[in-house]
Amino acid sequence: MEITANSIIKNLNPNEPVRVIDVQDFGTDLSIEYVGINSGQRNTIIFPNSRLSELERVSQPGEFSFNGDPEKFVLYTEAERIKSAYLFDPLLVQIERTHQFYIYSVHLKYCIYDCLSETLGFRN
Repeated sequence: MEITANSIIKNLNPNEPVRVIDVQDFGTDLSIEYVGINSGQRNTIIFPNSRLSELERVSQPGEFSFNGDPEKFVLYTEAERIKSAYLFDPLLVQIERTHQFYIYSVHLKYCIYDCLSETLGFRN
C-alpha cells in the first residue's frame, strides 16, 4: 500500500485514525508525519516498509465512500430537513409552539385522555 499526504489511515496510531501530513522514504523505513483525527495531536513515526500491510487506508483525497448505513443516512437527512425547516417555514414554528403549549397543559392532557378512554372503551 502506498501512503500519500492527506490520506486517512487506521492502525498507525492504536487509539485513533490519523491524517498523513508528510511521508519521507528512507529505504527500508518511512518517516510518516501525521495528525490524529479525534485528538488533533501531531506526531512523527519511523515505520518499517515490512509492516505496511498492517495499515488500512480509510480514505484518499478526492475519493468518496458509499458503504455507510443507508437507514442512518436517511434518518440524518430527515432530521436536518426538519431542523432547517424552522428557518424557512413560519407555519411549522407556530404548529410546534401550539403543540408544546397543549402537551404541557395538564388540564388539557387529562381532558384528552378522558375523551380517548371513553371513545376507545377503556372505561367500565
